[in-house]
Amino acid sequence: MKIENLEAKILYRDNKIIESFGNIDKKVPINSITKTIIAILIGIAKTNGIIEDIKDPANHYIREYDIDQRISIESLLTMSSGINCPENLLYNSNDWIDTISNSEVLEEKIGKFEYRGASSHLLGKIISDSADMSLEDFAIEYLFNPLGIDYDKDSEEIDYYIEDRLYKSKRTWDIDPKGNNMGSFALRLSANDLLKIGRMILDKGIVKGKRILSEDYIKASFKPQIKAENYGYYTYQAWFKNIKGYKVYSAIGIDDKYMSIIPEKNTILIFISKIKREKKTISIQKSYIESLLKAIV
Repeated sequence: MKIENLEAKILYRDNKIIESFGNIDKKVPINSITKTIIAILIGIAKTNGIIEDIKDPANHYIREYDIDQRISIESLLTMSSGINCPENLLYNSNDWIDTISNSEVLEEKIGKFEYRGASSHLLGKIISDSADMSLEDFAIEYLFNPLGIDYDKDSEEIDYYIEDRLYKSKRTWDIDPKGNNMGSFALRLSANDLLKIGRMILDKGIVKGKRILSEDYIKASFKPQIKAENYGYYTYQAWFKNIKGYKVYSAIGIDDKYMSIIPEKNTILIFISKIKREKKTISIQKSYIESLLKAIV
């Protein structure tokens, strides 16, 4: 099966790149893989004592936003908080955090998976406020620089679509109307950048002898936390499947952006496809990725 519109691909196994294709250093919008980066940043904040507790409802990280006291950071990570804030409501708002804060929490949805970008955006704001710096600056200091990821806040202007809504941006990490970096999408990274992040996870959070992310948090990230429709389970802002008995952890962005990690095989598979295609192609791409993963394991 031929994969269409492929910009970059990396297959990494046993500490070396087995296969690469395209420009693996070109930074492009990674769409919802941004959510997975947010989860990693939450873990880094916890590792550094900036955020102390992710499981306790009604902790001060949540109280600050006047949100239902039953919600924990972990429930936001697993998209199971019950916050009823659909994407179009968020994207049409002039104050995303206020819109999330004033959204109803549905009793019947608490503890159940419902994919909501609002959860990711709120997590990004929690990181920013807890660290007293922008989300982007936090990522640069605590993730990008330690991993040797070359990062410039300014990029060439591009058009990109999320949910059929056009965005124009010159920022490497776009912002909401109030200046907060978007937690659910709009970060640009390259396939090689994602590989460095994946390698850090495979190396149990250690880079060049320094602890970046706690091993306990990584283990929690690889647990099937919440049953999710269409793709196995959801964990900390990423997808989890068992394929041939192996745990496969995948960050997935619309328009076929994939970073899949298979720890037991010491393998990372990254696909970056071009922006915006017909929906019928997306289903073909997804089945192609699935077949590749099955072949690998």
